Amino acid sequence: MLAPDDRRTLLDALRPPDGYGVERAIATTFSLDLLALLTAPVAFSRFDGHERDRVQEADPLSGLDPMVVLHSVREHAKHLTVFCQAGKIATPGPHRPLLAYLEDSVVQVKAPDPEGVFHPKLWILKLVPNLFAEPSAPTLFRVIVASRNLTFDKSWDTLVCVDGVLRDRQRGIAASRPLADFVAALPDLALDQNFRDAAAVRGLAQQLRITAFDDAPDPFETLAFHPMGIGRYRKSPIAGRIDRMLVVSPFVNATGLGHLNLPTGEENILVARQNELDALPPGALSAFNRESVYILNDAAEVPEGDDVESVEASEDRPPLHGLHAKLVVVDRGWDADVYTGSLNATAAAHERNVEFLVRLSGMKSKVGVDAILGEGKKDDGLAKLLVPCHAPSTPPAEDPSKQLEASLRRARTALCDAEWIVKVGSEQNNQWPVTLHRAQSLRLEPHIAVSCWPIALRPEHAQPVAQGEPGQVANFGALSFNALTAFMAFDITATRDGLEAREQFVIHARLEGAPADRLGRMLQQLLDDSEKVARFLRLLLADDPIDVVDLLGATLPASDPTNPIASDAPSTPLLESLVRAASRQPERIASVQSVVKDLAPHDEGSKAFLKDVSDLVDALARATSKEAGR
Repeated sequence: MLAPDDRRTLLDALRPPDGYGVERAIATTFSLDLLALLTAPVAFSRFDGHERDRVQEADPLSGLDPMVVLHSVREHAKHLTVFCQAGKIATPGPHRPLLAYLEDSVVQVKAPDPEGVFHPKLWILKLVPNLFAEPSAPTLFRVIVASRNLTFDKSWDTLVCVDGVLRDRQRGIAASRPLADFVAALPDLALDQNFRDAAAVRGLAQQLRITAFDDAPDPFETLAFHPMGIGRYRKSPIAGRIDRMLVVSPFVNATGLGHLNLPTGEENILVARQNELDALPPGALSAFNRESVYILNDAAEVPEGDDVESVEASEDRPPLHGLHAKLVVVDRGWDADVYTGSLNATAAAHERNVEFLVRLSGMKSKVGVDAILGEGKKDDGLAKLLVPCHAPSTPPAEDPSKQLEASLRRARTALCDAEWIVKVGSEQNNQWPVTLHRAQSLRLEPHIAVSCWPIALRPEHAQPVAQGEPGQVANFGALSFNALTAFMAFDITATRDGLEAREQFVIHARLEGAPADRLGRMLQQLLDDSEKVARFLRLLLADDPIDVVDLLGATLPASDPTNPIASDAPSTPLLESLVRAASRQPERIASVQSVVKDLAPHDEGSKAFLKDVSDLVDALARATSKEAGR
């Protein structure tokens, strides 16, 4: 399951099956990397098979065709909603103007328990048949339950991907109710109760109630969804008969292990991080034999710092690296259950956090503890990645910086609760004055200093943030439209007794007064000549795999007479694409009209070309409208 040569990446799982497109997507994550979010729409698009392998570690967007990224983000961002823990959006590297398309997609949330965190890692895709689907193809829902956040970490994780069929019925399906209840609860956790997609998310929850997830991934036979920390879903689902248990959890504590209902005996197995095991009190591992407690082999580790996650709301943890999978395998007679998702073996996970698990059940011989470990197999299974844990070391003395870290955590919570507003003034010489305001009062501890800046600017432009009553907090002067953003970076510093602790994160503020044509101006800047416009429109209309390969591989210069997008008038390939779309997928004509409308007021460089395209598209739209009315 966790073998290095058998890891299914998230981008693979997000790619719709042949004959389907993504109509709407919901994601939940504890921490969020905005660049990782930018690449997700590429996986939804028709071009992912040609672009996915170009994602690079250092700069995930540098290997991708800019046209593909622009098209994918523009097409899918309006149908994407990402729920993340407030205060856990990472400050990005170089600013990407395309993040403006995702501003309304990001929803900050908090757990119902003030001492808990929002911790599930889940994707839900509504997949609808496209032109190439079978006539009777049903609407599908894909559910991806992972242990990985929406980041570019390289740690060992688990991922389960299942598809369900939307049924035509009134009565809900009992097995789908927990998943539907979880999705229905998400809008109520949002800091901004008026976020764009609230009604759409609730509507999706209603459809999930009548979606049948009948096929568990092979070799499992059945599956079940288990939310935790919302509504009536408060208790651990790991209960009933338990003969033997395998627990894989990067974070552990005595209370969390107690919640797992471990059976007595010496056959249970625990896999965790060495520093977590060292911190356990005497007797916490009484359900395990000393020889049955393991850590990840150093050879399977990745460089430290690839993923940072603190799952205990009451205690900060060091950066996570290597092991990140969360897995509980339970042997029950001839059968076995595998629980995986976001749940760690900690008190916070079981008592305070919002979590999500999937339970997969099957024959013990195929999916039980020994099968997962790979007992009796030479090259497969989890066991080959493990080594026995080291002898417990003396727990380190209390770190004096812990108090400062706790202060940072309280300050982060207060800042997230303050309700921030970015106000954009009237345009002056293609510049817009930008100020930051706070709708709620802010009270911080005296040793806390805070500064902030729009993520489109460099940190050198940071302004100090004073506590106090609501009102204007910072003035960033006149900015270009590319620098207008709802994402504000915050820097918190705690200083006491010669010690200092620091943290940076992003808050999604409410953006008011931004020019209504901001995205159109951005599109015009990216498509600044007729050649780029024509290529973008052909990408928008492409449905034939041969067309996709041609568009992504085209390298002919504009001066080459054989280049299909070199002329100043609509080219023959573009004309053919428009006519084919009008005949086979008339809804795409509206997408082209939208692009032309966004570009027309600004794009002087391709004004004549746009006028010809606009006239042609309007004529095709009228023709398809008349045809539909017959």
